Amino acid sequence: MKDFPEDIDRKRFPWALARFDIAGLVGAIAAFIIGALLGLFWSPLFLLGIAGAAVILLASRHATRTPPPEADAIVSPVDGVLVSISTHMVCPAELRMDARDLVCLRIASSPASTNTVHAPMAGEIVSLIEEAGDTSVRTASDPDAGGLAAAYVTITSGGSQIGLRVATGGLGPRLEMQREAGDPVRVGRVIGIRRLGGWCDVWLDADLKLAVWPGMSLKAAETRLVLPASDSIITGRPIRDDEIEEDTAPFEMPDLDDGDDLDDLDPPKTPEESASRQFSRLRKRVEKSSPRSGEED
Repeated sequence: MKDFPEDIDRKRFPWALARFDIAGLVGAIAAFIIGALLGLFWSPLFLLGIAGAAVILLASRHATRTPPPEADAIVSPVDGVLVSISTHMVCPAELRMDARDLVCLRIASSPASTNTVHAPMAGEIVSLIEEAGDTSVRTASDPDAGGLAAAYVTITSGGSQIGLRVATGGLGPRLEMQREAGDPVRVGRVIGIRRLGGWCDVWLDADLKLAVWPGMSLKAAETRLVLPASDSIITGRPIRDDEIEEDTAPFEMPDLDDGDDLDDLDPPKTPEESASRQFSRLRKRVEKSSPRSGEED
């Protein structure tokens, strides 16, 4: 059995994985204080401070994630719900992906989703293009609308490519990428921040076997988008013949004793019949091994 380097069973609250950025906490406290001061002049202004603090906390929320141990794993880059799987969408030219059959997975994230964007697979970022959003577009209600803040990321590993289009509203510092073209990344590594939700399109090779379906909730860096290519999910590779245990060897027919009935070769039809046959066989063997009547030791 594989020993994992990180063990959380000694943590006091292992389920408490949510975190907040330091800047977000400071901003929320500042908004609360400003609202309290304004409330001294007019009480409804205090509610504005509370609302501002809540929005800032939502925008700064992230969580600790544990990617799969396999190096060739492909995972969801963001939290959200998979709304569609399409082979008819046109791949954006900004992704600069090779001409091939592609499938697009569209993920919608709520404003309460965690704000981190993760690398869907291990490899190298070969292209990264950012587009500033229009401040008049406050929400990302339509993934194909103009004026959204967007980032186009292409990651390659060997002959495989994955393209991401991450989009959100254009008002405020909603989207910040933390990596550049040419940077190597590991699967699940944080490559950017997207605040208050939005959309993410994931472009994959159409011949890959998907492990997700529309309507499924996805967890960033942990939910597999593609089934493992190996024959064994546990070991990550096919099982060799020398790894087969003795108790898994093919069944061999035991030798029959003289007193055993050949009718027992027929499989029993019910569990009661099977138990009856075993009891009968045991009784015959006991009778053969016991001393004959009238003989003395």
